[in-house]
Amino acid sequence: MSKIVLAQPNREMSDYYEFMLNGEYNFEIIHCNNLDQVKEKINADSEIAVLILSNAMTDYSTFVTSLHANESARLPVVVTGNKGDSKQLNRIFKGNLMVSVYEACDDPSPLYKSINKFLELQSRVNERNADYCKVKAQHFYGTEKVTCDVYLKLSEEKFVKIFHRFQVVTPEDFKKYEEKKCHFFFVKQKDYKQLMKGLTAQLEAYFHSQTKPSGSKELIASSPEVNALFPQQLQDMVRETIDKIGLDENVLKMTSMAITSTLSIIKKNDRFFETLKGSLQNKNYISEHSFLLAYISCAVCAQTPWRGASNNMKLTLAAFFHDIALTEDSHAMIMKLNDPEMEEFSPTEKKIVKEHMFEAKKVIDQIAGIPEDVEKIIVQHHECFDGSGFPRGVDYKQIAPLSAVFTVCLELVHYLYQGGLEPELIGDIVSEFREKYNKGNFKHVVEALGKVFKQGLIEQDKTG
Repeated sequence: MSKIVLAQPNREMSDYYEFMLNGEYNFEIIHCNNLDQVKEKINADSEIAVLILSNAMTDYSTFVTSLHANESARLPVVVTGNKGDSKQLNRIFKGNLMVSVYEACDDPSPLYKSINKFLELQSRVNERNADYCKVKAQHFYGTEKVTCDVYLKLSEEKFVKIFHRFQVVTPEDFKKYEEKKCHFFFVKQKDYKQLMKGLTAQLEAYFHSQTKPSGSKELIASSPEVNALFPQQLQDMVRETIDKIGLDENVLKMTSMAITSTLSIIKKNDRFFETLKGSLQNKNYISEHSFLLAYISCAVCAQTPWRGASNNMKLTLAAFFHDIALTEDSHAMIMKLNDPEMEEFSPTEKKIVKEHMFEAKKVIDQIAGIPEDVEKIIVQHHECFDGSGFPRGVDYKQIAPLSAVFTVCLELVHYLYQGGLEPELIGDIVSEFREKYNKGNFKHVVEALGKVFKQGLIEQDKTG
C-alpha cells in the first residue's frame, strides 16, 4: 500500500488533510509534526509516495531543496499554504517538477490533481523498477558467494550491478558499502527465491558446523552473542521472505534452524545474563525482543507447574511468530491500544497493530505440525491480567497458563529493551509485577520470574 506523509504544524491541520485524502484514496497516512520526523520516515520507508508539507514548518524550503539534491530520493512534494501563498511558493520552487503547490481551501480537487500527477509519474517509474526486489544488505554479510546478480540503486530509474552471479565475495567487498550507509541491495525479482535458497543453504552449513559431532542439533555455546544473533537474523529473513513471496520451503528451513538454535541456547541456561546482554543490541526491536521473549519465557516456565520440553517448544514458536506480520518496530512496540504512540499512527497503522495477531495466525495455519496452544498464545499475547488488553479484552480468569507466562515476559522484555539490564531496574519491575499480578496463573508466573532473576543475579555476581 502506498503511503503519504503529512507534515503539518498541528494535528488539526493533519486531520483536515487526512479527511480529504480518505475521501479519494486508500493510502496509509503518516503524521509528522517536525522535519526530523519526516526525514526519519522517508529514510526508513520506501513505500512513501508523496509528502504533503506545510509552508508553516520551519525551514521547509531548505528541507525540500536538500531532499531533492539527491537524485535517488526525489520524493514528490505538495507544499501547502494559506490563501494567497501560492504566488510566493511557485516562485520559490520554480523549475522543480517534483513540487506542486496547494492553497488550503474547501475545494480539494487541485490537491487530488497534483497527487494524481505524481502517482502517474511514479507508476511509470515502477514499471521500469518492477523487476527489482529490495533486500537488507546485512543478509549478505556472511556470504562467500552470491547466487545471483546484485545491484545498487542510484536513482529511481538507475540500478548498477555491483556483484555478478556466482561471484566469490569477502567481508571487505561489503564493508565499503556499509561505510557509505547502504542498508539495502537489490536483486531481480525472478532471482529473489534463488537468493534466499542460497542464503538458507549457507546458514544451514553454519548451523551444522555449530552442532556436536554426534549429529545432535545442540549448539556449542562458545559465544552467547553469536548464538543469540543467529536466530534473530533468521527471523528477520523469514519476515522479509514472507512479506515478498509468502511461505516457501526456505522459510520453513530458516524457521526450523531458528527454533532449534533458540531452544539449544535456552537449554544452556548457566550463562543467563551473558546471553541476555549478547542479544540486546538495540538495533532491531522485532527480532531482538522475539529472541529475548523466547529465552526468558522458557526460563520462567521451567520454574512453574507447566515446565517441560513441549511447552518450551510452544513458547519459542509463539515468540518467533507473534509479530511476524509486522514490519515496523514502532508498531511492535505498542503494548496497549491506549499507548500514547498510537495517537501518532494513521487509521491504517492502527488497524495493523490491532489485527497483527490474526495475521500471524494465518501464517502459522499454513505450517503443518504447529501445536494448537501456539495459536492461543499468539492470539492472546496482548491480553492483560485486568481485562484492559486486546483484541478481546479477556482477564486473567480466561487467559491460558502459557499465555500468562508469555504476556508477563513480553511486558518484562519490553522494559528491558528500553531500560537495559540494570539489577535495580529488574528488581523494581519484578516488585511491581508482584503487586499487579497477584491472582491465578499470573501469580505463579511472577513467583517464577523472581526465582529466575534471583538466580541470574547470583550468577552475574559470581562472574563479576
